[in-house]
Order: sequence, then structure tokens, then C-alpha cells
Amino acid sequence: MEDRTGTYSLKDYINNTSAEVLHHLGHRLILKSEYTKNECFIYSPINYYTKYPLQALKKIKEPFIKYILISLCRLLYYYLKRNHIDKVVFIDHDLYTISSYQHLCDDQFKPLMQYLISSFPQHTIMIYGLNEKVDAKILQEIKNYNFQLIPSKPVHMYDIEKENYLKKINLKRDLKLLSHSKIIEIKPNELHFAALIQKLYHKLYIEKHSVYNPDYTVHFFEKCIAKPDFKFFVLVNDKDEIIGFNSFRIRDKYALSGPVGYDPTGKAKGIFRTLFAIPLKYCEQHNLIYNYGGGAGNFKTIRGSQKVMEYNAIYIQHLPKKKQRVWRLLTYILDTAGKKAFRNEAF
Repeated sequence: MEDRTGTYSLKDYINNTSAEVLHHLGHRLILKSEYTKNECFIYSPINYYTKYPLQALKKIKEPFIKYILISLCRLLYYYLKRNHIDKVVFIDHDLYTISSYQHLCDDQFKPLMQYLISSFPQHTIMIYGLNEKVDAKILQEIKNYNFQLIPSKPVHMYDIEKENYLKKINLKRDLKLLSHSKIIEIKPNELHFAALIQKLYHKLYIEKHSVYNPDYTVHFFEKCIAKPDFKFFVLVNDKDEIIGFNSFRIRDKYALSGPVGYDPTGKAKGIFRTLFAIPLKYCEQHNLIYNYGGGAGNFKTIRGSQKVMEYNAIYIQHLPKKKQRVWRLLTYILDTAGKKAFRNEAF
């Protein structure tokens, strides 16, 4: 995303958001001021914690536990909405569902916090998506600014130095599929692929999975393809037609899962398994730790992933007491019932 002056909308990049962007002291701030029904989950704490998890909760096999958790989500939705919990300022979020922070707590962070506290007295200040494995230093630093951690979700990490996931029988089968497939890496100047990639992403993430996923635009994918640290690989069938893609970003010795796409109504078999194996093979070859995000828990675990808890860091001390209590209650629920649910294979 390019850095512009003033305040501007994110609609050029994500269709289903009303969030706006502004820049201050070298930091990108994403401002969300009110709840909108189909807001993508990354900019709506309400949808993130109550609407988006329903898909995973419905996969829980124990009927009673599933009923309790779904009912809790629905009650929580009305409670959070009534208390306007979607008034949030995100610090340095980069539009992706998995974030990476390189220069968060710099020399300007203290005056930035002073600016945010005085300028947005009704907005929660949030740093989205920090995990214990990669962001340990940042998690320690933000404690000095009185941020508190609220559980987000478990993410699946692949670290070849901790466990040779390539020896897992299921992944071996996926890699065999990959070895018999035609894979092409998209170059940064090949922006003409963006429209097809956006279409495949939309079919999988929006049409099949959830309207609360970020509905990325063609312009978003053009910007991603053009970045040298963003890798895009497409899967081609026997007719030289692109039938799927996978993507990831590289940050030093760490790689983060990006958008994936294919037509889930198509007849070709093994597409997801083939696409899934692409970044794991790349990361093994380049000795990178890979963050495959949340979801499809059992599928990823039997292929050698390690579950690591991801957190959102929130600063709430400047908020009215009532809203502080709402956030503390939500944190308590997620620290207790939430973490128990996260242990389920659906996550």
C-alpha cells in the first residue's frame, strides 16, 4: 500500500471496509469509527470475535460444547455492538490477515501514543496479530506502554529446525502431488495476473468461506505482485489454464501466509493439497519459519505444524470506564472459554 498524505479510504484495496488511513510520525494508522454489518474481520473486533469464528465453531463435534460456544458468540455480538467496541485505531497494520511489524516501537512511538490518546479518546488503540514465537521482543516492549494482550487465535507455525515436517506422511503425499504439477512463479512485473488471482481468491474466501474475510480488490493484488518480498505461485492444468494460486511474504528469516485462491466447485482433484505444499517446500529450501495462519487446524497439525497463540495488543486506559470494562470482560472470556475452544481441531 502506498503512503499518501491526509486521510483516505481503504476501498481501493478492500471492498468490504469503511476504515480510513492516515499517517503520523512515520506510522500508518487505520481508523475505524463505527460498526458496519459486513465489515471484514481484520478491522472489526465485533465481527472478528463473534461472527467470523462461527464457521469454525460449527465444525466442533461435541454438540453441547458447540451449542454453548455458538450461543455465547451470538450474545456477545449484541453486547459488543451496544457498547460501540468497533471504535478502533490500528497501529501500522498492513492490510493482511497475518501482520508483520519491523519498526513498531521506534523513537517516535512515545509521541505517537500521546497523539493517539489525546486525538481519539473514544477509540481503542490496537496492534493487530502478534504471536509469541516471532514477536516476543515487541510483546515485551509494548508492556512498557501499558498495552494488554487479548487472545486472537492460534496460528500454525512450521519450523524445520524444530520438527522436520517434510517427514509427515500426509505432507509427503502433498509434495508428491506438487512434484507432478505445473507451478509457475509470477514475476513482480506481471501485473496482468492480478485480475484472475482476485477472482480465484474471491471464489474461495468470500463465496465459499465467509463474507467477513477481506474482499481484496484487483488493485490490492497488483500492489502485492509488484513487491519483491511477496511471492506468488500459480497452479496450471493440462490445458495451460491457471486453476489456483498461493502466496506468501518474506521478512528476514520468517515467511507469512498470504492470500490463496482456487475454484472450490471445480472438478480438478487435490488442488488445495498441492497449493498448500508450495510454501512449505520453499521455506524448507530457504530455511524460513512459516506462519500458515489459523483455521483448518487438524489438516495443518497432522502435517507437522505447531500451534502458537496470537494476540491483539490493546491500549484502553484513556477510554471511559464502561468501555474499559467491556474489553476486560472480553479478554477474560477469551482467556478462559476462548482458549479452551482454540484447542479444538477446528482451529
